[in-house]
This record gives sequence, C-alpha cells and structure tokens, in this order.
Amino acid sequence: MFANYWQSTLNRYFSRVFLLWIGSVTVIVTFVMGLIDMAEFSRRTVTATRVGFAEIIQMVCLKIPNHIQMLMPFVVLIAAIICLSRLNRSQEVIVARGFGVSVWQIASGLSLVILGLSLFTLAVINPMASLMSYKQEQMEQRIFAGRDIAVTVFEDGVWIRENTVDRSSIINAQRIVPTHKLFENVSFQNFSKDYDFIDRIDAKSAIIKDKIWYLKDVTVFPNKQERYQKEQLQLKTDLTFEKILNSNLEPKYISFWMLPDYIDVLEKSGLSSLPYRMYWHAFFGRIGFMMSLMFLAAAFTMRPPRQGYATVLTILAIASGLILHFFSDIVYALGLARRLPLLVAVWAPAITVMLLSSTLILHLEEA
Repeated sequence: MFANYWQSTLNRYFSRVFLLWIGSVTVIVTFVMGLIDMAEFSRRTVTATRVGFAEIIQMVCLKIPNHIQMLMPFVVLIAAIICLSRLNRSQEVIVARGFGVSVWQIASGLSLVILGLSLFTLAVINPMASLMSYKQEQMEQRIFAGRDIAVTVFEDGVWIRENTVDRSSIINAQRIVPTHKLFENVSFQNFSKDYDFIDRIDAKSAIIKDKIWYLKDVTVFPNKQERYQKEQLQLKTDLTFEKILNSNLEPKYISFWMLPDYIDVLEKSGLSSLPYRMYWHAFFGRIGFMMSLMFLAAAFTMRPPRQGYATVLTILAIASGLILHFFSDIVYALGLARRLPLLVAVWAPAITVMLLSSTLILHLEEA
C-alpha cells in the first residue's frame, strides 16, 4: 500500500511542491541568518580598523553551510506546515483522501523527500560546512586577537602549540590520563621569540599545577650542547589542564565521514570522545527528528477546512515544533553532561515527537 503510493504521480506532485517550499524557506532563513551574522561581525569589528567589508562578507558566507545543516529541522517544519496547509486549502488533500489516500501515506511520502535531503546534506553540505566553518574560525581568531594555544590530535598523540612571554613551544604528549590530569611521554620543542631553536625536553610524565609544568624523568637536549638528565624540571606556562581539553577541535569542524577515525584517535590518546560520538549519532537522530516533525505538521494541518481553526492549528504546530526543538537541545545537553545514555539523548526527541504525532494522526483519521 505504501510502496504503491510512493511510486504514484500524486506523491511525486506533492513531493515537488514540498521541495519547492523547502528551498524557499531555506533561502529566507539563510538570508536572515546572514543579516544577523553581518550585524554581529560589524559590531565586533568597529574598533578593528584593518577589517574591511569584504572580510565580513567572507566570514558570513563561510557560515552559511553550517547554518543550513543546523537549521534544517526548523526549515522542514515550516515548509511542511506551509505546503500541507496550502494543499489542504486548495482541496487537493481532500480529493486525495477521498480516493482512499491516508494521512499516513501522504506524510510518509514526504518523509522520503526528507530522507533524500538528509543524505544529500551528509554527502555534500556537511563536508563543506566543516571545512568552511574551520576557515571562518581561523579568520575570526586572526581578526579578533586569536588564541595562544592550539591543540591537535593525531595517531602519535596530542600536539599542543603554546606561546608564552619568553618562548614558543610545540608539545607532544603520547597519552593523556584525564582522571589524574597526567600527560605521559611528553616532548617539548622550545623556540625563542625569533624562532631560534633553544632545546628539546623529553619527560616520562608531566602535570600542570598553578601554571607550572612539573616534569619527571627528564632528558634535556640543548642546542649545540650535550644532553643531560634530571629527575624533575619545572617550566612556566599559561595553560591549565582544562584549557587544553577544551581547546581541541569542535565537532562541527570535522566532517561526518571523518568523525569515526577521529574518535578512535581521541580514545587512544586518552581524551574524551563523548562530544564527538554524540555529534556523529546526532546526524541520524536529526533525520528521525525531521521525519517526526513531518508527521506532526500533517497532524495539525490536514484537518478538513470546514472544521475551522486553521490559523490556530498552524500557530500550535509551529509552537509545538519550537518547544520540541528546545526539548531536543536540553536532552542533548544532558547527554553531554553524562546524565543520560548517548542513544537516549540522541533518539528521545525523535521518538517523543513521533509518538505525539501518531496519536494526533490516529485521532484525525477517525474524525
């Protein structure tokens, strides 16, 4: 029954209309977000005389793909409400239901459009968004004073770049033990402010306390001198253990396809991979959430026009979608805080919305 409807001319027609509204709402929402970003960047660059309008436009454009993928649930909800409301008012839905097409079939057919858009987002928009967001972040750091620390994770451990008053250091730790705030097998490459090599320091372990590196079992390789060993060594730093953990790449800078390998590297290095695992699973949860929003929109907008209250129901549909979207953000935050299991935090919003939508549609079908 569903397969026959999905292949029907009617479903293709409804899907084209739905796609048209998704495109229209996406353009409008993206334009509004671009104006907001432009106003924000303009405000922040008032005192930066070297920043031109072209750079502001570039930063705004670099954020667009990320806006599209993050606002896709909101776009789908608004587009579904507008599309189904217009089809219902023009009697096209009424005629389709008169020929035996159920609300379930119409909503499921449009859900296939959402599935296709989601796959396109993962294949095309997400890699673009991760790359462009990272470039935008680099521009923002350069324009707005930047950071003195950069953390990168590779197969051979965690790499940290630190700039202090009297030196620049490239630090490599093969493993981090968060429970003890301990760095294992640490190597420091120290340079002067003129980028002249000073020395290399290897240590079996290191900790940071009161803005001082405490190194144990140390071997020092001075420039043009013989190496020597020390049991302990202290180096001043502006870092803290928490700053290092929080300076790692944000999940949004890594594409969906590269996240599994990055998660493996993080776990080998001893860093927490929970935000990245949740971000990866959230892509699938977002697809389910958008499909459930499609059924929610159908439950509110596909009632016979003679029953009235069309405007009230449309407002209720938008309000319900926004409330459920905030609910999904709260549940996601609880998952990051380890208050909820990962799969529950990712899938609870989609399941909740689907159960609510199913109840409303069952009531609608009986009416």
